Amino acid sequence: MSFVHLHLHTEYSLLDGAIKIEKLVQTVKNYDMNAIAITDHGNLFGSIEFYKTCKENDVKPIIGVEAYLVDDMTKKEKVMKEDVDRKYYHVTILSKNLVGYKNLVKIVTKSYLEGFYYKPRIDKKLLEKHKDGLIILSGCIAGEIPQLIKFGKLKEARNVADWYIQTFGKENFYIEIQRHEIEDEKVVNPELIKIAKEFNLKLVATGDAHYLSPEDSETHDVLLCIQTGSRKDDKDRFRFVNNSFYLKSPEEMIKEFNEIPEAIHNTLEIGEKCNVEIPFNNNELMPQYSQAKTTNADEKIREMVFKNLNRIFNGKIPEEYSERANYELDVIKKMGFSNYFLVVQDFVNWARDSGIPVGPGRGSAAGALITYALGITKVDPIKYNLLFERFLNPERVTMPDIDVDVADREREKVIEYLSNKYGKENTANIITFGTLQTKAAVRDVGRVLSIPLPRVDEIAKSLSSYESLSEAKEMSSDIKKIFQSGNQVEKDWINFSEKLEGMVRHASIHASGIVISSVPIHEYIALYRDPKEGTISTQIPAQFLEELGFLKMDILGLANLSVIHDTLKLIKQRKGIEIDIDSIDLNDKATYELLSSGNTDGVFQVESEGMKEMLKNMKPSNIDDIIAALALYRPGPLGSGMDKQYINRKHGREEIIYPHPDLEDILKETYGVILYQEQIMKIAQKISNFTLGQADNLRRAIGKKKRDLMEKMKSLFIEGAVKNRYEKEFAEELFDMIEKFAEYGFNKSHSAAYAIVTFQTAYLKAHYPIEYMTALINSEIGKFEKMVFYINEARRMGIKILPPDINKSNKLFDINLEINGENGNGEECIRYGFMGIKGMGESIVDELIEERTKNGPYSDIQDFFIRTSKFMKKNSYEVIIKAGALDTLFKERGIIIQNLEKIISTFNNISKSVEIGQNDLFANSGNGNGNNSTTSYNITSQLLNEASIVTKDEMASFEKSTIGIYISYNPIEEYENKLKSITTLDINFIESLPNGCSFTIFGMIEEIELRDMIKGKVATVKISDSKSSIIPLFMIPSTTESYLPIMKEGMLMIFKGTVETTVKGKKIAKVSKVIKPINYNGEKFTEFHIIMDNETNLESLEKLKRVIKEFSGKCQIYIGTLEEGNIEYMKLPSIYSIKPSFSFVKKIKNIKGIKYFWYY
Repeated sequence: MSFVHLHLHTEYSLLDGAIKIEKLVQTVKNYDMNAIAITDHGNLFGSIEFYKTCKENDVKPIIGVEAYLVDDMTKKEKVMKEDVDRKYYHVTILSKNLVGYKNLVKIVTKSYLEGFYYKPRIDKKLLEKHKDGLIILSGCIAGEIPQLIKFGKLKEARNVADWYIQTFGKENFYIEIQRHEIEDEKVVNPELIKIAKEFNLKLVATGDAHYLSPEDSETHDVLLCIQTGSRKDDKDRFRFVNNSFYLKSPEEMIKEFNEIPEAIHNTLEIGEKCNVEIPFNNNELMPQYSQAKTTNADEKIREMVFKNLNRIFNGKIPEEYSERANYELDVIKKMGFSNYFLVVQDFVNWARDSGIPVGPGRGSAAGALITYALGITKVDPIKYNLLFERFLNPERVTMPDIDVDVADREREKVIEYLSNKYGKENTANIITFGTLQTKAAVRDVGRVLSIPLPRVDEIAKSLSSYESLSEAKEMSSDIKKIFQSGNQVEKDWINFSEKLEGMVRHASIHASGIVISSVPIHEYIALYRDPKEGTISTQIPAQFLEELGFLKMDILGLANLSVIHDTLKLIKQRKGIEIDIDSIDLNDKATYELLSSGNTDGVFQVESEGMKEMLKNMKPSNIDDIIAALALYRPGPLGSGMDKQYINRKHGREEIIYPHPDLEDILKETYGVILYQEQIMKIAQKISNFTLGQADNLRRAIGKKKRDLMEKMKSLFIEGAVKNRYEKEFAEELFDMIEKFAEYGFNKSHSAAYAIVTFQTAYLKAHYPIEYMTALINSEIGKFEKMVFYINEARRMGIKILPPDINKSNKLFDINLEINGENGNGEECIRYGFMGIKGMGESIVDELIEERTKNGPYSDIQDFFIRTSKFMKKNSYEVIIKAGALDTLFKERGIIIQNLEKIISTFNNISKSVEIGQNDLFANSGNGNGNNSTTSYNITSQLLNEASIVTKDEMASFEKSTIGIYISYNPIEEYENKLKSITTLDINFIESLPNGCSFTIFGMIEEIELRDMIKGKVATVKISDSKSSIIPLFMIPSTTESYLPIMKEGMLMIFKGTVETTVKGKKIAKVSKVIKPINYNGEKFTEFHIIMDNETNLESLEKLKRVIKEFSGKCQIYIGTLEEGNIEYMKLPSIYSIKPSFSFVKKIKNIKGIKYFWYY
């Protein structure tokens, strides 16, 4: 080796460095260099990944940072670029040893926690405090000494050099010199060489590498534009002066510094000095459940486990449970994990005892009896045939992973508890890094290259179905077209995007990860403070924390647990019923009926259209079916047809076949289908006498496709089977079968735990629909589209949604009793909450309710404006009026909207006059609420007594935009009524029609999704009807090309097409024609379809026959008869054809038993 790079930026110098660590290390090896440094801007994000990758490739890692240096890091004054004395400088810091690494960690931590101001800053006081074990390089051209030289402050430059010598010693301070053909270097470098000679300091040559090769400079320039929000053609933007900031080979560096060879040699010297050895699997970092020296973790956990098992089984623990508990306890004792389980159970049980909802389990932890006994999970692993070894393999000592779900609103309380128990410095969130994904890269680069936004949108949307741009280059007609006939700018656009795809873009906080330590975390790894949220996290991502020895916990905030909690609270408040959700009957018939119906919007894990379809076909009848459904609904099982096999065997449509009679006990629960990883493990145990630990190793080997290990396991499997008196040929076939199914096999422990939450949410929706839907809708406040989706689901269920009302609505949606008619009977309805109105701020809502609570209901429109003018502005008034919340005070919304500015101004003046006593407007009103009908200043008559120019369609648009639904007027309903002479087909009934059946439907376009295929674009068009039902329609490329130009979201359209069944057995509505309602009069009809239900009788049929004969013609008639949900469809003989006319429709629509009809 002849040179070591000591100044280098990886992709963790966010949107500045463009070097991926793995490629870096490979390039270094190719250059025959055996050491390399990392010096990212101000952070240690990539340090452990860099360290590990280097070590794995026999390259010495030198961990450093290019820090931002200021005079006083505590000052947050604005830095002016032209003020050199107050501008931050760059300084290169390298760690020599573990002491130096730990000091570097402290420096970087404090730069974020105490010194952050646009950048993570440090000062010399901090450097001096943590100087041990560090080497300082004077920095690049932006370093303090170079900058002082540049501005002619040579004495000050020497003073700075002297400070570093006095603080770090000459042996640890080097004058850094770079050559990038920058004008400033011509002034600075000669003076740097002089300073080095004067102070007897050593020069060190560095390359300031930001990318790997000169060819990458253009891509790096685009990356800089993304960082700075610039366009590539901006004249005054930040840019590098040339393409020399790449990872140069030793030969290139030697050539560049040929007249000062010592600068090259000194890189080797520093490389020799730097020998950081970071300890991994450090047991000292594990937090302790109890600090008491008398507490023995192994004894304590045993005591807890058996105490709780005695409670669960009323003092009579079954032998099977006792034996398994002892076995599991022995394993975790041997592995040294008892303390870990105690730590987890402590915070989980604290949460449960504090009323914080905790999920029944997540992941493989549900397979352990001890987690069940300790209260960590609520799943009995013996009852559900779950395996401990799937969670913790006795033959492979790795830290177990216990993931915990808590109610999303309460997650921070759990984190606070852990922080208080183990120390604030000993707990932190975990960082995660967002990368430039395919569509994001295309959008970012498109902006940089000034590609028109519509064009960027077009291409970005077309990439939805591709994993990467390299795949899109092969498959996408749009991308192919760019390279075949596009201009060079567009080709560059895609090429730059592909090169930047996957590059780290930003740091953020992991959604569920928490790290806990026995010592302050910043003694081992640097901490980061999110500049927006202020949240403190590690600078190292999750995968490396466990390897270092920290306790990493996944505590996920799950909204469904909050929904369950809120539903139970509503039930108790309104009905006085207290439900223990963990004790509900898992055989409840109504719950399985709901799941089988496919009406599962809002039910955990089963909301997708595909899952609904599967449930309708499966018709689950027990919890095992739900567990299986969650495991089956994944790409692998669906693609292999395992779902159909399971369903057909369940319903007796296919013979249940076992690979061997001895496997019936293992595979009986899944009708002979190998579905779970646990089944694979049990098969290996049964057939080949594998221990469950060996069986888990087999599962992992197959899952990770480790061919060498798989071959070894195959030999052991066959050998064991033969010893167990099975035929070798059978053993080989069985192993091949296992290998195939293992690719799709799912963790049953996780599926079982989540199936319980699925059942609980379905149970509440089935038995307490209004309470459940209220809680569900409230859980989505702030996510307008999803909230409206659940509002429409409530309406589909027959629950009435009351509009927002200024005097009746509360902050959230709640349940109101609406009195109907003269009999005084009440109907339970959901009242719209103020926070559900799009554009309403929380502070305004709080003020509205506080004013109403304090001074009584708003009595009229005058009273409302006077009392709210102090805290409401025009936009808030606009939103609340458009939503209809003031309708009970003044019905003409249009009048208020068109005069709003004048009204606000007038009432503001009145309010101010009342305040200072100039106009005691309500002196005689008694209650101060504006009820004085004899007032001399009748604002209502002056401002609100004119005709509204707002149309009813505009009013409907107001409602749609603010509350997401139509209440006062539904334009879809009006058009539906107009079109009832053409079609009455319910859009939801399409899936019941037979394959090949024609349809004609009407609806509003809610969303158009385009997908690129080889033959062109296919479209999925989601339409809604007057009842807010939404269904997808599908268009092939030719249809899309023909009708896409006339379709836009929000438009009302008529759609004609046919029902088709996909290869996977799913029915789809395939559109062949799209027509604007105003153009429908000239449409020619060739078919007339009638659906008749079970109310049809002989008289109905005779009447229909007479009407058909009366209107004899050439339009073919099709009749479908409904019975018990099934439909029999037939084409009538041609003698029963008709001549299309509105008169014919008028005569048949009142015939008893006709449910739907439509022309085609």
